[in-house]
Amino acid sequence: MTPTPPPSASSAATPAPPPGPAAAVQSSAGVGPILGAGRGRRQASWKVWSFLRGLLVVLAAGALSVGVFYGVRAVRIYGQKQVERRIWREITSGRIDLRIDFATHPNFMHRDLLNSVLSEAQRFAQQTTLQTDYSGALTNQPGTRLPVLNYYRLCNPLDDSVLGELSERFTAQPSVRQNAWIKRIIGVRRIGGPTGSDTPVVSGGGSWAGTSRLTILITAEFRQPVAFVVQGNSYYLMDAERVLLPGVYSAQDRKAVPQMLVLRNVNGSLPEQPGQVWNPPGDNGGGAGVGIQMAQLLAGKPFASQISSINLENLSGQVSPWIKLDTIFPLPTDPTRMTEIYWGRTPGQELYYEVTAAAKIKALSGLCARFGRVDAGREYVDVRLDQVRLPLSAPPAAGPPK
Repeated sequence: MTPTPPPSASSAATPAPPPGPAAAVQSSAGVGPILGAGRGRRQASWKVWSFLRGLLVVLAAGALSVGVFYGVRAVRIYGQKQVERRIWREITSGRIDLRIDFATHPNFMHRDLLNSVLSEAQRFAQQTTLQTDYSGALTNQPGTRLPVLNYYRLCNPLDDSVLGELSERFTAQPSVRQNAWIKRIIGVRRIGGPTGSDTPVVSGGGSWAGTSRLTILITAEFRQPVAFVVQGNSYYLMDAERVLLPGVYSAQDRKAVPQMLVLRNVNGSLPEQPGQVWNPPGDNGGGAGVGIQMAQLLAGKPFASQISSINLENLSGQVSPWIKLDTIFPLPTDPTRMTEIYWGRTPGQELYYEVTAAAKIKALSGLCARFGRVDAGREYVDVRLDQVRLPLSAPPAAGPPK
């Protein structure tokens, strides 16, 4: 085995070469991961702190908002409670004169009739409604349910729901008392002061005279009577929608309004209660509908005051259905009967040689202007054809010429 020679002196004395780029790279490769990990931890800690700080700000703002909300709510409830207590003391002390009236009304409705319609409001005010005392103004126990007189509620400016209930009282039951005169309620509002001395005072049951005045004004659309319907010796009013209006009238009452035409021999019987629509079985309101149509057609015409009634007796005739108009002029030969106008078919349903309703109106207006009487002084007038037909002087035939 050959021994390894010892290093020579020259090789031992030779200095080590300075570290080059390779050594530097090797050194930095060991330090870099340590520095990078430190920066990553600092960035992660900063993000967590930023998130927590933002979360704390949001929570603080939320807590502040909730506190403000409930604080304002508590103040509002307290203020409302104090206001309601003061209002209820004022109301229950008997110092308010409450009046209920209509803002406007048709000319034909006199004060007695209006007060009769308003009696429904009087009844409503005397009744009680179960209410919840949310603020505790009445019982000091919020949420308690107790009966409250509607009069007090009507006087309470904070209670708007009672105005809607009063409105429904008129329209929910049209057949009750005088409610059928009202077609719909447009609005109900409170104002200070009375509308007039002839408006009845609504009280809570006492007979005191209050020091404060409050008026509830009802804006309503009323039904307008178009014609009387005669059944036997009684007269009834009907509007343009064939709704039966309240009241039973006499012949004397009918004479007091001569401009109101009368429908005679209408098919079927009257509705059982006011507020109901005339709709005989199988007729669909045809007889009453045609009568109302004729009454509206003749209203306001120059000769309308000389027409007393619309006779619908032969409206359902199978061969020649036609309408007759009774005038206000009695027959010379029979004072119990009136002269007649042979009108013809229902307006818009003319057939063959029959002229239109407009032509008939023109013919009757011409007769009224020429003779001063819509019947031209004859026993009957036939306006169904182009040429108006009049009898010479003989009594009229049993019916119009075919």
